[in-house]
Parts: sequence; structure tokens; C-alpha cells
Amino acid sequence: MATESRHDGDDQPTISRATLLRGGLAATAAVAGTALIGQGAAAADEVGGSPVQKIRRVYQRETRRAGGQWLSYVTLHSGENEPTVVIDENRDTEIHAASVNKLAMALAVMDKVDRGELALDQRLELTASDIENDPDTSGTWHLQKVYGDRLTLANILVNLLIASENSALPLIARVCPRDELNGILADKGFSVTRVAENEEDPDLFFHGNTTPAEMHRLLTGLAGHTLLSPESCDFLLSIMRWTEPGYTDGIRRVMSSQERIRVAAKYGAYEDRRHEVGVIYDHDGAPTLIFSLFAGQLGDTENYGATHPAVQARSVIGRTMLDAVDEL
Repeated sequence: MATESRHDGDDQPTISRATLLRGGLAATAAVAGTALIGQGAAAADEVGGSPVQKIRRVYQRETRRAGGQWLSYVTLHSGENEPTVVIDENRDTEIHAASVNKLAMALAVMDKVDRGELALDQRLELTASDIENDPDTSGTWHLQKVYGDRLTLANILVNLLIASENSALPLIARVCPRDELNGILADKGFSVTRVAENEEDPDLFFHGNTTPAEMHRLLTGLAGHTLLSPESCDFLLSIMRWTEPGYTDGIRRVMSSQERIRVAAKYGAYEDRRHEVGVIYDHDGAPTLIFSLFAGQLGDTENYGATHPAVQARSVIGRTMLDAVDEL
């Protein structure tokens, strides 16, 4: 399998599903041209300006400091207003998704659950042959040394998204092989997001590619309950919001535990790439900011920790995005 290292009463206004859906690829084309980072932002001091201007300014500073090539798409949603494109940089550029594509895998599995072809309580056996043996693999199952666990599909998805468990991929392939999984993604309108071929076994797969725009559309569909049933959308987002344990080196790093739970996130790291995507909720539980941050051609490739320049950049950007949501 592919090596993916972790070192890889409310009367308040909420977002309608239609508004969230408009936050996807087609919705913001009219404003995207004026929303590019560095364009339209007022010349303000470090703490001045609107929430959107602050995010743009911090994003531009931190990403340039980190180096590499950044591919990003960020939108801000406020009530019933049209979404505001905050960051739009290379959003349609295809890139190796690393573990971010585990979210696409989970989407395909839950689509089969919604259609009654799978059930969250059905069990699969974890065998020694399923275990990713690379010393830099992500996840925890390889630490067991003995296997034979009979895991529910729900348990597998939790480990896939929280621990970024590489050894979950062959289990998922048993119930949703590569061609079927890619077909589900195609049927949902994704033209680039795919899991990749494993030449040794046509049913198995590697992580594959995506674009910032398509991953943003996936997150928008989950937040707006348009890609799956509401229950299935909320199930996946609830996993992504959990942080104990969970990935907190990036977007959620400079946040309290109460703030971290307001961020649904999935990261991916492989070789020279460091990615993170997700949704930030306001205090009333409304999904208010959707971010899709990818970076490649980075240095310090052996450093998968919190001190990597791109991960440090995301931590500053994440704090700024959360503060912008609160300022609204």
C-alpha cells in the first residue's frame, strides 16, 4: 500500500443548504477574479482591515515565508449572503492528494451505506496482510503486532480519518474496490479526485490526486448535506472535528480545546507535500468558513512535524481564520 507518513434555541441565522452549495466551484466564478490574494485588499496595518483582508494578508505573508507552491481555495459564508471568496490560488491545479483523499474514500463508502449496500455495523477482519509495513506509515494498527480484530465499518472510517490509518485502505477496498470508488466520485461530479491504481492488485488503490477546488466542493457538500444523507454527512464531519486524539499540528495548533472542536479537518503529508482541508464553525454551530490548503515543492521533506515551515504557516493562517469567523 502507499506510504503516507504522519510526520504525514437558536434564532441565530444559519447557512442554507443552497447557500453552501453555491459556495462550491461554480458559485463563485463571478467574484473569483477580484478575490485573488493580494488584489482588492486595502493597504492596512497588521491588525487593521476586514476579516477577509486579514486572512488574505496573513495567508500571503505566511505562505511566501514557507516557500513552495501553494494551491488554495477558501470561502467565507455569512447568513444567506453569497459566499465570499477569500483565497483563490491555483484552485484547479491537480496535485497528489496524500491522505486528504481519505476523505474521498470515506465519501464513497458512506454513499454505499446510504444506498443500503453497506452498513456501519458490518464487520471486517484486520489481517496481517492488511498492515502497512513501511516504518513511516501513519496510523496505529501496525503497533499491535498481532491481528485478527473484527472491526466495524464505522470503526474503520474513524481510524481512516482521525489516525489517517493507511492500513484501512485494503479493508475499504474489500467493500468498495478502486473502480467502483472512482465511479462513485465521478457520479458525484468530481472529475479529478480519484484513488490511484495499484498495479499489483486492480482492486486495491493508493491515495491518488485531487484539486483544491474539488476538495472544497466535497467539504461544501458535506456541510450543506448535499452529497450524502444528512446523517452520513454529519457522521463524517463529527469524526473530523474530534481532536483527542486527532491531528492538531496545523490549522488547530494555536487554539484552545474548545476552539479546536469547532474545526473539522483532514490533513495529508507525503514527501514534499503538506495539505489540510476542512470547515470552521461559528459559535452557533453553523459552517462558516471552508478551507482547502495544499502545498507542494516544499523543502524540509523529512520533517513531518509541527516545525515544518508549511505546517507552521497553516497554524498562523488557522488562528487568523478562526478569529475572522468570530469577528463576523
